[in-house]
Amino acid sequence: MLDINAVLRAAPDCETVIEGFARFLGVDGEDTAWLIHLDDFNTKGQISPKAPFSVAMGELLKEIRNGRILLGQEFDCGLPSCLEILKENAKLEIARRASILSPLLDNADTLYNSGIRGSLFQKIEEELGIDRRQIRRYYYRYLWGGQSNLALAPMYEKRGGPGKMQKKKTGRRGRKSNKENCSNFVLPDRRNELEKGARLFYLNGKRTLKSAFVKTLEKYFSNGTRLEKTIENQASLKEILLPPDQLPTYRQFRYVCECIEKKEGKRKAVPQRIRQKDPDWEFRGTNRDNVPGPGYRFEIDATKVQVRLVSQFDRSKTLRDATLYVLIDVWSGAIVGYSLSLENASWALASKALYNSISNKEEVFNRLGLAYCNDDWPCHHMPIKLAADRAELVSNKAGCVCELGITVEIMPPMCPELKGAVEARFKDVKHRHGYDIPGKHPKGRKRRETDGTNTAALTFRELEIIIVEIIMGLNHEPVPDNAIPFELLEEELPDITHIDVYRWGLQNRPGFTRTLPTKEIYAHLLTKAMANHTARGITFKGQTYRGDGVELAQKRKRPNGRAGFVTPIRYDESRADKILFLNKDNVWTEAHNTNQDMLRRKESFYELKFLRMKIKELRDGTKDESLYRETIREEKIKKIIDNAKKEAKEDCRGTSFASRKKNRNEHTEFEKNAIKIFSSYPVPPSDAEVAKLPSPQKSKSENTTPKKISENKPSISERSKELWED
Repeated sequence: MLDINAVLRAAPDCETVIEGFARFLGVDGEDTAWLIHLDDFNTKGQISPKAPFSVAMGELLKEIRNGRILLGQEFDCGLPSCLEILKENAKLEIARRASILSPLLDNADTLYNSGIRGSLFQKIEEELGIDRRQIRRYYYRYLWGGQSNLALAPMYEKRGGPGKMQKKKTGRRGRKSNKENCSNFVLPDRRNELEKGARLFYLNGKRTLKSAFVKTLEKYFSNGTRLEKTIENQASLKEILLPPDQLPTYRQFRYVCECIEKKEGKRKAVPQRIRQKDPDWEFRGTNRDNVPGPGYRFEIDATKVQVRLVSQFDRSKTLRDATLYVLIDVWSGAIVGYSLSLENASWALASKALYNSISNKEEVFNRLGLAYCNDDWPCHHMPIKLAADRAELVSNKAGCVCELGITVEIMPPMCPELKGAVEARFKDVKHRHGYDIPGKHPKGRKRRETDGTNTAALTFRELEIIIVEIIMGLNHEPVPDNAIPFELLEEELPDITHIDVYRWGLQNRPGFTRTLPTKEIYAHLLTKAMANHTARGITFKGQTYRGDGVELAQKRKRPNGRAGFVTPIRYDESRADKILFLNKDNVWTEAHNTNQDMLRRKESFYELKFLRMKIKELRDGTKDESLYRETIREEKIKKIIDNAKKEAKEDCRGTSFASRKKNRNEHTEFEKNAIKIFSSYPVPPSDAEVAKLPSPQKSKSENTTPKKISENKPSISERSKELWED
């Protein structure tokens, strides 16, 4: 009727021998029942079990029969379900506490005799040097938790005063690092600066958390000796900041942002116009699979920039949207070439972008007046393979691409995922920046949405400068984790930006692949494990494995009712390049790592752990430096935009909205002719030379009287060429 560890509860509105919840511990030789209260709380509102109490067994049974005490009750003690889910330090702490209580648990009279219990507390204190009050707490918690070692598990989540703000002039919380120059920043002392940075740069929804953190460091934690440096002379973020031990960490800044969001609500959401993928998609691999080095495979595609431009001769006249071609090196992710034009997508523009990818970029920098050199963008090579759409490269004019020795891969229509690298770069170039570019408008404009005419201010040349600056910024961002060659990490000061990895690959990766020989390994000699089975393949220890029949591998449901499937595998701890899995025929089959570096180097899982830690450290540092450079670049672009807005405002004074839109095609044709003329000059023309060019003919709505044009009078483009020849 009454089992040990059974939970009892006093019936509502009844006075009985117990109060609240209690656990039945046992009966001594004198027919006395011993229990312990389960809902004893201390002054801090935390459960603190007290000493067991006794009740006559007959009286207890009588109260149960009368319904004053209820049996079979449930009380959540908050104990872990099993030892396997605990971390190693928690398991060691449970074992330590159990060894301390072993003399108490070996003596059966300890529970029923307070005198024996007290003498054992004193004896353990003298032998182990542990305060008897601590021993008493361990023992009572053991009884309170159902006489199980799981009740001795440390409650780390309740330490440090959860929900309470740390007081000023107190020590830094958290685990102490053994690294040199680690942060000793105490959060309460300068919490105001972090809150200001969070509200100024993060909560408005215009920046990522990492970008807002770098901006906060630059504004509130500089050493006061910032120099007027630019990207060209390699300014470093470390030069303008306080010493590392005086800087807040990224986790501290994230914690402050989370606290503000809990109190004041989530930050403003940035509107996204990118359509989400269908959730029921089939993963077939990545575009970087089987790409051995830089130049092995390029991807090319075109897009409309979605920025309304104005004429460089009269900013009150608007133009059509420009077309942008971009070439991507799949191996490094670097942008190797581009072309921008007011023409529509065609083979002519595609060939121009391809020519730009294999030519010296110093010509572009000189033409646009940018202070870069060829070493900043060392991309002037032909690819082995070129992936493109059907439109441009399926034509007679595009036959020269094959004559150059380039293998053209024509993608089927409506399959942008087959050119994932260049499609992702389009999103980065057009949307992933904080620049308020005037004249921008949504794609697929709906009713009453702006087409950019009211805010248009940039000329074609100014837009090209901004795009080149954005490309340079994207090329100097860190590459993904699985795209960093392991040999690069062995260098003294490795650079892991897209353009640096491309530069390194030119010297160390000639563009050839190497296959690894396969050896048969018996399943019973390998280590057993369970790996996740996803649409990407089999994922294990942060690596993805694929092979023949992976999609038909034996699957099991996750334990504890979690979503997803797992599959049994076998692996060699010294080889992370492949694993074995059971196929549908119960045969162990090899699955190979999708990372080409792992296939070639055959690193162990132990070495992989430290390599990933180094990769994370390098990426964090490179990302901080990239975000710092972005702040400098932002000032330059903001200056271009402000000047463009100012000049556009002056030119638009006295003009109506309708007049800005009228004769747009004529202004565009005139602008194209002017661009062709100016492109032949290495140095931009002066204002005096520009003034010699005739302006396009104005319409009647602009209060001008049209003049009769003689039959022998040359066209505007011919007159412009004559002026430039003179």
